[in-house]
Formats: sequence, structure tokens, C-alpha cells
Amino acid sequence: MAIVVIPDLKDPTATLTEEGWQLQRIFQVSGLEGHTKPMQVVKAAKAGGVPRLGSAYPGVSTAKLTSISPTTNGLGMARLVLTYTDKPAEQNMEAWTFGGEAEISFGLGLQSVQTNTDHDGNLMTVVFVDADGGRHPQSTPISVEIPVSSVNVRRDEAVNPGPKAWQFGGTVNTQGGFNLAEPNAPARTWRCDYITGRSIDGGRSYQVEYNFTRFSRLLSPVGFDGDDTYSAWDTLAIYTDPRTGRPPEAVIDNLEAQPEAVRVFEQFAEQDFNQLGLGG
Repeated sequence: MAIVVIPDLKDPTATLTEEGWQLQRIFQVSGLEGHTKPMQVVKAAKAGGVPRLGSAYPGVSTAKLTSISPTTNGLGMARLVLTYTDKPAEQNMEAWTFGGEAEISFGLGLQSVQTNTDHDGNLMTVVFVDADGGRHPQSTPISVEIPVSSVNVRRDEAVNPGPKAWQFGGTVNTQGGFNLAEPNAPARTWRCDYITGRSIDGGRSYQVEYNFTRFSRLLSPVGFDGDDTYSAWDTLAIYTDPRTGRPPEAVIDNLEAQPEAVRVFEQFAEQDFNQLGLGG
């Protein structure tokens, strides 16, 4: 006889506890004849159509399935009580971890970038002096090698990492928001490049990998107050003459008189990477 799963025999119930909200669903599983009572319980809990531990409550993504309690009458039918727990946000972050210690590796390499500025954010220029003594400054982007740090973290987790991959992937850290790699790191220095997950047990657990990258420096935008800095992850735009492809001499000679000719554009939103619970 085929196993049949009937979900939500009764209206779900919800209870508020010190651990957060607990929501319960009742499932019925039939077609278990021919098995001992203990085996009927096991087959009922593993039947197709029965949610797996760590899966989300329908319509409530923060409520995760934390227990399945099966009972059987021994006549081929079982009753399952599924309990979901919706913890406060800070507890949900901790609940992502699932057994074992994280594997953490650090690296440092060089990356080629195009830039008009030196290490301190000063505009790099050359000057041609003509026969009449006229000075003609010129600036053009050049390729430089910038040190880039990386941190890679791997660990086993109980929940599909897809939602946090969308939340954190392609973002940069807030001020002090990455204790694992750099306590008190300036904002916008570390970027979360990717979060991936792989399950080899049908979604009961995931092998999750995180990767973060940091440029070696913050830069002081040319033409700005020295206390202002921008991240190498952001874009420094300098007005260029469309005929020459270079900044006009008037911009190079007097940046303060052309405040709109040099601007910084932020390309990535900020997130507190400490919420990932990676340690540090």
C-alpha cells in the first residue's frame, strides 16, 4: 500500500515562550501496514511530503522546524506533531550554525585596478611645460597592483543558506561589523563575495561556504577634506574631457574650484557581518 501524507489535519496553533513563538502543525501518515510500530514511526517521519528539520513554516520564513513527534496506533497510521520555533532575530543568526567547528582560511594577493590616484588619494599628474613656459598638467588612469586580503569560512549548518546569501552577498561591512577578520574594521572595507550551500542529505543540513575580500586601503578623495575617505570598493569619478579622455587642465589645476568634477559613488550596501555568527 502506498504511503499517504495528509498535512494540517487541524488548524495550526501558536504559543509564545521564552524561546520565542512556537507553531505546531498536525500531519497524518497512512499506508504503514506491514512494519513494526517503531518502524512505522520512522517511516512516517521520513515520508515524502513531510517537511524536514530546519525548513521554514509556510509564510513565516524565520520560523524553523525544530522537532517532529510521531505516534502510531500500530495499524498502519501515524500522527505527526511538527513544532516550529520563531526565535528573535539575534537568536536566528546563532541558529544557523549546525555542529562542528568552522574551517577558516586567510589569504593575501595582488589585484590590478585602474586609478588616477596614489596610495594617499592624491591625483597622479604629469606636467608639460611649453616653449613659452606654459604648464599643461595631465592625468590619466594607470594600472596598479593593490594588495587584497581574503577570508574563507566553511561550516555545516542546519538551514538552507539561500536567504542570507541574498541578504549579505555583494554587500560591505558596517563600521566594526566584521570581528572575525578585523575587529573595529572601518566601514566599507570588507565585501561579502558569495555565500553558497550544498546539501548531501536531502536538505537536512548544508555545507556552507563564505568568502570575503578586503582592499588594503581607504583613500582620501582628491579635492575633499583630508578627514573624508572612501573605500576602494566605491567608485571615484573624475570629470574627463570627451575629446581627450582626460580631466581638463582647469580641474587638475584647482580641484577645490571644481567640487562637482570629483565625486565618490557607493556601489554596495552595508551589512553587519557579525550577524552571520562566524566568530571573532
